[in-house]
Amino acid sequence: MTTELNRKESGLLPIIGMAWTYTWLYKLGGYFWNRSGQLQDYVNFLLCEADPLWDQQRMAAQIVKKEHPTANSTTLWLKPPAKWQGFKPGQYVQLECEIDGSRVQRCYSLSNSPESFEQTGLISITVKAITDGKVSNYVKDHLSESDLVYLSHAQGIFSYQLSDSTSNKERSQDIQEEPSHYLFLAGGSGITPIKSMIEQLIVDRTFNQPKITLVYTAQNESDAIYLERLRQLAEYQADFDLHFHASDDHGYLTAKQLRQWINEPSTTDAFICGPSAFMDSMQTGLRKQGIAEDHIKLERFGAAKPAIKSTKGKITTYFEPTEQTLVNKGEQSLLEMAEEAGLNPKYGCRAGICHECKCKRPAGELLDAQTGEAIPHDQSHIQPCVTYATSDLVVSQWN
Repeated sequence: MTTELNRKESGLLPIIGMAWTYTWLYKLGGYFWNRSGQLQDYVNFLLCEADPLWDQQRMAAQIVKKEHPTANSTTLWLKPPAKWQGFKPGQYVQLECEIDGSRVQRCYSLSNSPESFEQTGLISITVKAITDGKVSNYVKDHLSESDLVYLSHAQGIFSYQLSDSTSNKERSQDIQEEPSHYLFLAGGSGITPIKSMIEQLIVDRTFNQPKITLVYTAQNESDAIYLERLRQLAEYQADFDLHFHASDDHGYLTAKQLRQWINEPSTTDAFICGPSAFMDSMQTGLRKQGIAEDHIKLERFGAAKPAIKSTKGKITTYFEPTEQTLVNKGEQSLLEMAEEAGLNPKYGCRAGICHECKCKRPAGELLDAQTGEAIPHDQSHIQPCVTYATSDLVVSQWN
């Protein structure tokens, strides 16, 4: 008996030794790549030469499939690397492309559901081409299947949250806090994160069955991304109602029209995504219908430029790094002014989402385009892509 036990124990020793070795190699690898330096850069260069997907400093994703759901939109199906951490429905990623030798980043919402990612290992983003859009037109016209792009981990808080409780007692308590109605308002390409949430919400609902309503507005049906897919979901899901509003036929969706879709404001959670004017109108309408501010979530794809009224007329900004003085009337953001001064600042989404352009606050009067309010003097850093000068400035450093 003793001999038999000794044999079993001795058979386990190599397995234990391999597990211990693997654990420490993993820790050493993490320690190595969490540091920066010439050695890391050189090793990463060699890995990329062997296979770009082995890049340790950026996350390369391969384009598996490219589709065009509408004439001016493109869906990329991407296979992210194993170290990519997954996502919640409604989140976005920073997409990086190399265009004319320069790395350019933009933020795009993930358009498929986490359930779909778990089943296929693929994620999708849908990009609507816009006039003079550097990245959106590059995605549409130049990227092909098998090409590589680079991703960030998923970011953003534009998502719903269901209870994770497992016991019936805990669930019965949580139901009182969970909404009885999810109201989604999407304008144009703002449907992308909302589609992800609706598809996942249909999968996630098990104990509590909240009603789902989607109000989707676009110019016309041919301009509406995913409309056929959403109609299929609504046909087979009794508690999912879809209302499509074509602005070419019926004009813009108004805040007053929201009342027909809201029965119990106190138990309704609302999600809005789309152009800024649409979002502002819908948010105002929801408030008037009695939905509390903390039950309204928004995801902005762009920041509207504020109407700045300066008592000085022209605003002068002096950039010490280049010894340049620029004059504008408030129509340029600080990021645009820095680019005009030749500073080549970092940026990502250009909409106040990704924080890539974050820099030290210069002295002077500044306005935040996202809130429309003055930025406090004691705030140490700003996002120049959504910051506008309302007085003369001196910028001593950038990033």
